[in-house]
Amino acid sequence: GVAPTRRSGSAAPWTVASPRGDHPADPFSSFAARGLRTGARLDKDDDANAGEELESIEESSIEIDESDTDSRRDDPLPEHLAKPSWLRKRLNRSQKGSYEGMLTEIDSYPDFDPPGGNLYNVADFGQRTIETDPNFLAEWRADYMKHQKELWAASTGNDVSPMSDEAFIEMYDAEFAEDEEEESKRILTWEVVNVLEAAGDGKHPLNRKVVLRVRLDALQGETGLSDEALEYIAEICGRRFDAKRREIRITCSRSGNREHNRQWCLKVLYDLIMEGNREYPSESYRFTPEGPVEPGTVGKQ
Repeated sequence: GVAPTRRSGSAAPWTVASPRGDHPADPFSSFAARGLRTGARLDKDDDANAGEELESIEESSIEIDESDTDSRRDDPLPEHLAKPSWLRKRLNRSQKGSYEGMLTEIDSYPDFDPPGGNLYNVADFGQRTIETDPNFLAEWRADYMKHQKELWAASTGNDVSPMSDEAFIEMYDAEFAEDEEEESKRILTWEVVNVLEAAGDGKHPLNRKVVLRVRLDALQGETGLSDEALEYIAEICGRRFDAKRREIRITCSRSGNREHNRQWCLKVLYDLIMEGNREYPSESYRFTPEGPVEPGTVGKQ
């Protein structure tokens, strides 16, 4: 007759298809009819006997080839999926289960510390800070002072490593201290701001701002401008001129690069100097953007 059709994974009695389309229901699963309809096959040699009625047989009497993995055959549905979701009975808490058994199994394992540190303890991989290590600041200060002494020895040839930190700081400040004469000759004063944000990238708007303060009296001694030229420059600057300190203030935050803003401030200062001398020329004028020249030779190089 017809070659029997097998549903893999089912140990229940099964039914083969009849040519009239009658599919007796499987007493163990409502999935039997659909599985037989989609998985039934008729061999070519038995087409002539297809009109005969076939009877149910036991699966145990059929030799099963476990290597057959035909994807067209359907496996039986589990019992809890045999009914639609709206017809299933809702499970209670005990039927759903819990993590109690799993947690008990985990607690039964012996404690183990990985050689590279605890993977889930971030403190083992975090950087040292003042809050986590009280000695961190003292160690950083010692390394910084050691580095400064090495720089001093490299530039002056004087070994100051045996010197205490307090004595070295006092000597350093005395070496670079400005006297009153140097203070009076200082022309430019730069002011910048560094805003340090937690986990920031250093792109705070104030970090690019540059302020340039120019002393007009010291500027006159360096460039040879006349008194009228200085007053003209102060008039151009307007509110940016401080009459008490006799200085002008130039600020810039146009570019995201601080050095570009510094160059812009210098460009404005150079334009002010040349504009003042253009309106009120002076025989002692010796300023050029490239550097000072001999008086009376500006523009004749």
